[in-house]
Amino acid sequence: MVGFSSSFLLLQVASAFVSPLYFEPIQQARVRAVEVTAPNGTVLTVNRTSYELTVTAFRTNAHYIFWYKNVATFVVTILIPLVLLVSRLSK
Repeated sequence: MVGFSSSFLLLQVASAFVSPLYFEPIQQARVRAVEVTAPNGTVLTVNRTSYELTVTAFRTNAHYIFWYKNVATFVVTILIPLVLLVSRLSK
């Protein structure tokens, strides 16, 4: 039963760590009027919608970039596994 609770805790921590990534991009619709000339010479105006992913102000915040993208990612993906590996090997 200890394995299940520790796995569940690890899943919660991983979900909490990754959750800010879902607030970085935003999908925006861009509507443009395009004039098209038909073969008979008439000019038609057609609305063209394209979708693009852009970043939010949250993603461009200097504090977010430094603390989450740099420091927290370094600690979680490099420092903690390295410390656990070294402590495991020294036993």
